[in-house]
Amino acid sequence: PLSAEQNVSVLKNLAYLMSTLKLLDFAEDKSAGYIREPLALIDRDSIEPKPYLDKVRRASGMLIPRLEGHYGFAHKTFQEYLTALYIKDNPDQHVVIERNLQDGWWRETVLMYVGMTTATYTSKVLDALLALDSIESLVLALDCEDVAQEVKPETRILVQTMLRDGVEDHDPRIHRRAREVVLRRHLNQMTPIDENTQRATRLVPQAAYQLFLD
Repeated sequence: PLSAEQNVSVLKNLAYLMSTLKLLDFAEDKSAGYIREPLALIDRDSIEPKPYLDKVRRASGMLIPRLEGHYGFAHKTFQEYLTALYIKDNPDQHVVIERNLQDGWWRETVLMYVGMTTATYTSKVLDALLALDSIESLVLALDCEDVAQEVKPETRILVQTMLRDGVEDHDPRIHRRAREVVLRRHLNQMTPIDENTQRATRLVPQAAYQLFLD
């Protein structure tokens, strides 16, 4: 049997491929093409993809059946984490992260990635987000800076001063955008109570409240 580390090695390949194709499930008859190569690299007995996936499904519950003949990860979070881990372990794939910074489908994967990678790659992500200069990219930059394992000091200062200086800027456009970033982050952090109600986990920041007064 494969070790836990070997199973992760195979499944992160699968998760990465599914994420690049924006798939949440895969057809069983295509599984061989997805994992045959990573299986061959770690398994001397060359276990076949289908029996392997059946074993993972029964043993861990990480993979579950979906539509007839299709399987997927039990929760998208598993897929996002394994995708981030694959990219962290294969630095040449970092470009995939930067290519998808404006795609909401990849948001959680980006956050998980900066939570596990080095200061060099986290700072590349933050620099790219600041360069995009949209409300969505600035919100993500601040969220990434919050959860990052490592950030270059000069990059951290850029992210933090971007928001502080923007809120205090005399240019109405910059000033309002910075406040919208604060409000967007506040709304993103609210906790759902039911389908129609959300609860704030902290007080409304003054910069966000000011938007309703201007």
